[in-house]
Amino acid sequence: MEPISAWAANAQSELKNLKPIAALSEEMDLSLYLTSDTLWLVKRWQDDSSIGFRTAFSPSGVLTLENMDLKANKASVKLETDSLGYQVDISWNPENGQLRYSLNATPKIPLLIPYWPKDILSFDRKRKIKQKGTIHTQQRGTRSGIMYFNAGESGSVFYFQNLTALNDYCEGTQSSAGETVGGEWPEIGFPYPLQMPV
Repeated sequence: MEPISAWAANAQSELKNLKPIAALSEEMDLSLYLTSDTLWLVKRWQDDSSIGFRTAFSPSGVLTLENMDLKANKASVKLETDSLGYQVDISWNPENGQLRYSLNATPKIPLLIPYWPKDILSFDRKRKIKQKGTIHTQQRGTRSGIMYFNAGESGSVFYFQNLTALNDYCEGTQSSAGETVGGEWPEIGFPYPLQMPV
């Protein structure tokens, strides 16, 4: 078994027996789960394995649900910690299987965040992190933030990160969005580009 990060281990441990805070789509089998540090958007595959998308992450303190607004094919969730406020917007289309989520995180105090985990994990039927998967392509340099992968025979995912939406963030933190989408199985996806202390 390959080692996993403490953040992935925490997700595996907490999600295993957690009840969803909302069932979003029966057709796409989408649900929301709130762990101590993450709001997870989970898609269940037909073989009862699943894929989790980390829509919001707290690097400091427990995430608290402030408000959730559910409508047809969309959801809006507000969360808080002592140092950050979050707005997560999610939409999905059962006809073509597309889902989209965006995060707006607002610091309450000046913050330096030295680490942000990747946003995708795949789980087997027993809710353990899948050790095997195939990444067919991922971002190269500063090209488009795309990734195409599959977790065994459960399903395939084409993932697109809108890096243009991060222009102001990257300029403010003097960071680059190059080589940010991808990773090594099982922890894949996108972490926020971080400004390291000088």
